[in-house]
Amino acid sequence: MLRSYLSEFDLNATMHELQKSTAKFLIQNSKMAEAEYRQSSELSKIIYDLTWEVLKKTLGETNICLPIDVYQVADKLGFIVSNDSFSDVELDYILSGHDCLPIAQLKMRRKLLENEDGSICGTIRISKDLNENSTRFSIAHELGHVVLRHQNPIGSSVIREACPGMYPLVDTEEMLADMFAQALLLPYKLFQQERKQYERDRTHWPLDFSMWIEYIRDKAQIPEYQAVIACQEIRKRNIIEQMKKAEKSFREWVLSIIDDDSETDDFYPAIKSLYARTVFNLEGWGFSSEQVADILFMNGMGSGRKVQRDIVSILHDYQLETVAEEKETSVWKQGSSLSLPESIQKYVINTLYRAGLSESGIMKITEIPDINFDQKTEGDSPLDSE
Repeated sequence: MLRSYLSEFDLNATMHELQKSTAKFLIQNSKMAEAEYRQSSELSKIIYDLTWEVLKKTLGETNICLPIDVYQVADKLGFIVSNDSFSDVELDYILSGHDCLPIAQLKMRRKLLENEDGSICGTIRISKDLNENSTRFSIAHELGHVVLRHQNPIGSSVIREACPGMYPLVDTEEMLADMFAQALLLPYKLFQQERKQYERDRTHWPLDFSMWIEYIRDKAQIPEYQAVIACQEIRKRNIIEQMKKAEKSFREWVLSIIDDDSETDDFYPAIKSLYARTVFNLEGWGFSSEQVADILFMNGMGSGRKVQRDIVSILHDYQLETVAEEKETSVWKQGSSLSLPESIQKYVINTLYRAGLSESGIMKITEIPDINFDQKTEGDSPLDSE
């Protein structure tokens, strides 16, 4: 959905839409872009969580500190590091038309001892011309190829083509190995600890991003370019962490307002779908995420406003997934014999009624047919939000 919109993006048409004040289409596409970004951020969380497990296994959790001892990590994983000249492959690179010279090479083999049959070990060759920060990153990069299993030894051994130098145009495997190296040398938990300490230290005020990058570069002993990217990847990982916490908070909140706890698992998809449609339509009418959170959750949910806004985001994403994958507006409308619990319908109707929506507006927002408006509480006359 998003890709088709972006492929047809036209600035003049967009400005024309804005001038006509027909913003619903633009709002929804903006939300779709946000949803796609959150979905792509899932990869960052997977790799950063994986590298933390690698560090715990190789160094021990109590020994994980900056700078990461990448030589010990390599040793624990069965790899020897050697600093070599790459003159034996440089000529081949030049003749093959590569855009830069090689800086690292991974040699893997299977251990042949009976009690270690099938495990992998080998050598990581690093160009002797690299400085220490680049050497450390190149070692971590090659370990990324091993852990992410980009190639497995077939037979006795395998030698990967030597990795190219800085800033080349590379394939997906190389980008993922770079992400692994960033996560290994600058783990998200240590990053967060350093950031908090850095911000508390008043000698760094006023806070400046470029000075922070220099600080964390020196702490982690990685190339500055990779430190910048790592900071962004950790932010993406944290987005997913926040979304998972929001999902948990929403489920707990649903449990607190449903009459029968035993019904929660059966009805939760339908309840989530109802709120997803409501969020989607309120935002389509022009309400901001903050306003939607205030309307739906402010009076009944104890979580902070940040969590409430995150819940709005996951509900919007859920609605987009439902529309894309099932070609319907919700799970609830797919002919299920289950109806929404009366306590939920009553809660949603009263919430929207108190927010000032008319009965017809509530029907359009929730897409619930034949709503029993006798369930609503008395209050101020609603605004016509059609």
